[in-house]
Parts: sequence; C-alpha cells; structure tokens
Amino acid sequence: MTVGAAPNCAVTLTSTPASPSAGQPVTVTATVTCGGAPVAGASVLFSTIGGPLGIGITNASGQASVTTSTLPAGANVVTATVTSANTTCTCTGVTGTGTVTVGGANGFTAQPACYRLNVPPLPWAFAQATFSASGATPGAVVTFHLGGPSGPVVCTAIANASGNASCTATLNVGQVLFGTYTATTPAASGGTLSSSSTLAICLT
Repeated sequence: MTVGAAPNCAVTLTSTPASPSAGQPVTVTATVTCGGAPVAGASVLFSTIGGPLGIGITNASGQASVTTSTLPAGANVVTATVTSANTTCTCTGVTGTGTVTVGGANGFTAQPACYRLNVPPLPWAFAQATFSASGATPGAVVTFHLGGPSGPVVCTAIANASGNASCTATLNVGQVLFGTYTATTPAASGGTLSSSSTLAICLT
C-alpha cells in the first residue's frame, strides 16, 4: 500500500490597485487552496500591524476580499489568516502575507517624532512627545494615533494656513513602547488621508 503525502493548504495575497495613494480604497484578496484546488467557504481574517482590516469568506474560486482606505502611506504588510475551513487540508491557522505600498496623497506627511522623559518619570506621565504633520488642508483637524490609524489617539491639532499641524502629548509608560505613530486628516475630496512615521526617544 502506498500512502500519498497530505495536500498542503496555501494562502496567497494580491491587492488592487497595485499602487494606491493614501486615502484611496484598496481591495486585498486572499486565495486559499488545498493541494492547488480552491477552498470555498473558508473564513479569512485580514490584518496589519495596526489592527484588523476585516473578515472575508472565500468564494468558489477560493478567494476572499476586504476593501479599506485606512492604510497609511508607506509599505504595509497585510496578513491573511484562515480562521475556519471545511477541507481535507489543515487550513485553520494558515497565513499568507503581502505588502501594499501606499503612496502619499496631496503631500500629507507625518514627521518623525521623539519623546523626552519627565522628571520624575511617573508611570502615568512618563514622557512628553511632540507630533507633527505637513500637507493637510488648512483648517482641517489632524489626529495623531499611536501605531496605526486605528490606534489610540494621543492628541489633535488644527492645520495652519500652510497645512502644518503639531501637538504635544503626555505619554504613559506603556505608550512609549510604540515605535510608530500615524497622522490622519480628512481629504478635501472625501475620505481620509493618513501617513505614518517613527516615534523614539530624543537623542539631543
């Protein structure tokens, strides 16, 4: 008797459009296959480092999709995780990743931010950080989030006549562990613009 190898489950990702701009809707599609054959009816969770994007169910072609306009400018690694599937393969827990590179829209850009420790650095008032962004619509509200665009809000500011906005926030001991932040603002044509940058301790 010859026993063949068990078929493998695979998840691959594609995105449309291939090079979206910030604030532009982008559709991310995961294709789930078992030994090369499409898996229908599987639940797929889409997420980034900033949090979940949504859940899709695969069709007869093994494809599930979500559409989002919240990805910030820059390279975004999207992970698709199969949460349930009725197939001969062991698909549950299998993941696939893809990178969606989002270009800037209207020049909206978050600038690198740094924080300075308070003296004494109390747990609830551990440090002070100034966040800034340029290229917003004058008079528009700019919101600064730790991590991704759905992360905790630390402060907001109104863009000046030059489109620049900045605000200073008090960070607790847990918030300084975020290595990035994201600025978001309404787009003049509708939707939301977002841009991410780094957050680190001030060196000077």
